[in-house]
Amino acid sequence: MKKISINEWFNDLNKKRKSIEKHNRETEAVNIHGVLETFHTDQLHFIFELLQNADDTGAKKANFHFKNNLITFSHNGSEFTRSNVQKISSIGYSDKSEDQIGKFGMGFKSVYKITNQPLIYTSLEGHKFNFKIRNEIIPEKIDKKDKFIEKIKNKNKFTFFKLNINKAIPSDFFQKTKQFIEENQIKFLLFLNNLKEIQFDIQNVHYSFKKIETGKNTIKIKTIKNKKEKEFNFYVYRQKIDFLTKNKN
Repeated sequence: MKKISINEWFNDLNKKRKSIEKHNRETEAVNIHGVLETFHTDQLHFIFELLQNADDTGAKKANFHFKNNLITFSHNGSEFTRSNVQKISSIGYSDKSEDQIGKFGMGFKSVYKITNQPLIYTSLEGHKFNFKIRNEIIPEKIDKKDKFIEKIKNKNKFTFFKLNINKAIPSDFFQKTKQFIEENQIKFLLFLNNLKEIQFDIQNVHYSFKKIETGKNTIKIKTIKNKKEKEFNFYVYRQKIDFLTKNKN
């Protein structure tokens, strides 16, 4: 059976999701926004979730850039698949394996605490593929005239997430974000498998965190804040525990 083209597939997905959203709105079956508000209470939790998602794609580097009312996040992990597009624009579905964090597909939805419509610039089956998610479940193509596309045209191996900050976000959001970054600077990399370097740029402050494996069970976390450097050494003990094994009795 011939595989349908990306355009045909995406247009069909868009049409079906519009129908679902319209029916849901008319029947008031599910308050999607309300469910997400209840599920994610911490406004800054999206930072951990985007990093975890990047790590799951095999990314080695990730970057956050906060400026005015815009947050951009990028990583150099693998490109999107059709399944990724479907799941990231759905509620409660995921194509992560049983042993991956965020298996039930709700992690990315934490971005809706700060933005109404995430925009994603990536590749799909070797071709540039840019889309946004409207009303939490409707994926739509981004206009080819979008200025951000021109801005990132030379960064072919990166996936970008563009988050326009809600007007309702408190005025101290950036100050709290800097505090959050400094409180979690070691945690960001400590428990991730693939990411080795994370950078944050926010209000003229540059943070850089690097993980260096110094031995079989030892790692070093190097933190930099505006060129001021610190190092932290850790011994890592790993053991796989299977919580899903069924009782054979």
